[in-house]
Amino acid sequence: MSTRPLVSVIIPACNAAAFLRGTLESVLSQTYRDLEVLVVDDGSEDDTARIVEAVAVRDRRVNLFRQRNQGVAVARNTAVTRATGTYIAPLDADDIWFPTKIEKQVRSMEDDGPLVGLNYTWWRGLDEDGTPSLWSHPWRLEGEIADALTALNFIGNASVPMIRRSCFDRVGNYDPTFRAAGAEGCEDWDLALRIAEHYRLSVVPEHLTGYRRVRGSMSGNFAAMIRSHEFMLERLRQRRPDVPETLQRWSRGQLYGYLAMIGMRSGNYRDAVGWFIQGLQARKVSYLSPWVVELILSKLPAVLSRPAMGFVQRRMRRWK
Repeated sequence: MSTRPLVSVIIPACNAAAFLRGTLESVLSQTYRDLEVLVVDDGSEDDTARIVEAVAVRDRRVNLFRQRNQGVAVARNTAVTRATGTYIAPLDADDIWFPTKIEKQVRSMEDDGPLVGLNYTWWRGLDEDGTPSLWSHPWRLEGEIADALTALNFIGNASVPMIRRSCFDRVGNYDPTFRAAGAEGCEDWDLALRIAEHYRLSVVPEHLTGYRRVRGSMSGNFAAMIRSHEFMLERLRQRRPDVPETLQRWSRGQLYGYLAMIGMRSGNYRDAVGWFIQGLQARKVSYLSPWVVELILSKLPAVLSRPAMGFVQRRMRRWK
């Protein structure tokens, strides 16, 4: 019997038949073998359940749970409540992991100890056919960085993090009220923020997650992303009434910058220009080099001090 920590892989799946088999194969091909895989079929009307059942026949680590459609947060929570692992590794049903992801994240978490609640990796963007289309910036932000994570979601997407199971006992699960508010999309960022408010974060500096952009997916619904981001900020203000408005403006600026980039790549030029302008209005620093943004975020307490903020604001006024 292995003495290594068990990792619980949680996969919410709704009508995910197109990519789910490849997603599961990427999990079962991990060099780290001490896994349990919990797939929650969230009211699918396609072959999602049959695909999982077929894979489970040949690999007993795979488990299927079925429920009526209740949204991604409830589906993830269903898996979390059934998970028995020391670590939770979320994975969306159309994404993939590269073979050493879990092994390297477990090693990092074990070496760092219980003060670290979440570990992230870098990621590769994939087209629908699996062709790499972009690479995440190699962020190296670590430690007590809740403010930095507010300003910028450097974790990137829901399939990246590994989370210490005990974190859920302290900060709660994924928030299902996003769906009730018509604002699904930022549930993973919201959870990461709550974890960062109580724990340290760490990084494995390698591109180990494959993030697939699928037409019609939640990540492609731009209006919903904006609503979800505002709802996340509202939740943040409820927890931390003193959160600086500067952080919230930076956060909006980064989101609009991301939307502008996706709009340009998809040929949606008119909206892309609109998002670019909104991003500039929110916070011009969002359009600096990623390396400059990383430097600013790594020095955030000093940057937010009154003298430093005065300097930044004077520089920004010159850009108008």
